[in-house]
Amino acid sequence: MMRWTLGHLAILSYIVCGITVDCVPINGQTVINIPPDPVPVIVNSNTTINLLDGGSIPDDFSIGSADGSLTNIELNVFGGAIERSLSTEVGTTVNMSGGLVELGMTVGGELNISGGTIEGRITVRDSAIVNFSGGEVDATTFGGMRLSGGEVTFTGGAISGQLLLSENEGGVFNYKGGRIGQDMELWGGSFNVFGGEFLLDGVPLEDFSDSIQFDIPEEGVLSGVLPDGTSFALNKSFTRHQDLIVDGVLTLFKAAIPDLGPLVIDVPSSPTPKGLRTGQVLNLNPGGTIGDIFTINPGSTLNVNGGDVGFLLEAVNATVNVTMAMSMVRSLRIQVVWWIYLVE
Repeated sequence: MMRWTLGHLAILSYIVCGITVDCVPINGQTVINIPPDPVPVIVNSNTTINLLDGGSIPDDFSIGSADGSLTNIELNVFGGAIERSLSTEVGTTVNMSGGLVELGMTVGGELNISGGTIEGRITVRDSAIVNFSGGEVDATTFGGMRLSGGEVTFTGGAISGQLLLSENEGGVFNYKGGRIGQDMELWGGSFNVFGGEFLLDGVPLEDFSDSIQFDIPEEGVLSGVLPDGTSFALNKSFTRHQDLIVDGVLTLFKAAIPDLGPLVIDVPSSPTPKGLRTGQVLNLNPGGTIGDIFTINPGSTLNVNGGDVGFLLEAVNATVNVTMAMSMVRSLRIQVVWWIYLVE
């Protein structure tokens, strides 16, 4: 038997019930479709809002209540734009599969992101739950994600700005996939990394059973592979625009990772991987791209013959060969905002 969720009923109401604000499906949920319906001034309990292509929600839109008196509120962002900032409280669920949120979001309820773009910063508060499987937090000139509480499970997508875990505020970040750019400041809470091929300065970590609380030595670099196949690198440095991870925050969890795949990868004739692992060689040729936030793990090689390296390349105990003539470098468009991090 199919289990009907509020999201299913919201879509069904859009197709069957028409496009009026007062359309009420059989479960008593009021459904508002934008467009063509107007944006409500007050969002009451038992309300579903669908933001569709061509729709917009004005500045500083808020749903839910801090005292929990409003419940069962769902916002589905399929397209369109929330023009300036979105704030949610307990008793709310936001499902985002497309569209745009400008100038950030403050989350006090549940947030599920599978697509779309959030510009600025996501602030996760209190008992909020965030599941991030796709889409992007575009930091623009500031932002990224800040946890002052709540729990985030990150399995895909990208955070192009800073990840910040506040001190003594209990936020939990579960890192299982996707890309995090620029830097991390992990002052407190819990940062849980799931994956395999864990290396410290290129040397395999001593065997452990299922999990281990791990403190990176100062100036050390921890690298590995996440369950979605993404390569990552973390360092403990107190210099600007590198990671800052205080002791007691990081825990490593063993999890299954994809098979290594081909040792030699030619791009664009082959698909671009989610990073390079030990022993792999990637030849980037004209017309190819490796995209933004790309990590090259120890013992791997990147040969740049052309194409687009993108924003933020990290290479850890790896080799990067640029074989083009200097007169061709302008067409390469290496767009690293802060640094190319090389450890040799």
